[in-house]
Amino acid sequence: MYAFRIYASNGAFIAELERPYNFFRITDIAYAYSSIYTVKVRIKQGIGMFGEYGTICSIETPKDAIKRETISVAAHSVLSAYPNPFTTAFTITPLEGETATLFYQVYDVTGKMLESRSVEASEVTNHTIGADYPVGMYLVIARQGATTQTFKMIKQ
Repeated sequence: MYAFRIYASNGAFIAELERPYNFFRITDIAYAYSSIYTVKVRIKQGIGMFGEYGTICSIETPKDAIKRETISVAAHSVLSAYPNPFTTAFTITPLEGETATLFYQVYDVTGKMLESRSVEASEVTNHTIGADYPVGMYLVIARQGATTQTFKMIKQ
């Protein structure tokens, strides 16, 4: 167990936190931006009591709130391979609205490249892969435009 005593820059006591791990998050307390806090830490020794506080350290909070951006991703903005596991062959689904050629490489579990092809975007949904492969696991790396996906495919 760890005990953290947190003080404001003017020395005023803010909080004491006990945690089973050797850190805490500043969001665990009510904090202000552009402020400096001092922290003392002590460790529970064995089954007994906490030991003495160690050296004081300082924490400086950011000047203002961290800006977080949410990026919306289109439902079909990733390549996918199906079915998995497969018994006869599988297909790679292209990116929605993408007209770039799809490139793919298939490797067996030993790292040997079995196939390397390019397929026009308009033909991808009609293109099957793996019909002649023996039962086993395969690594497929597919790239279309700026998107690259890696799949672990299993033939049963």
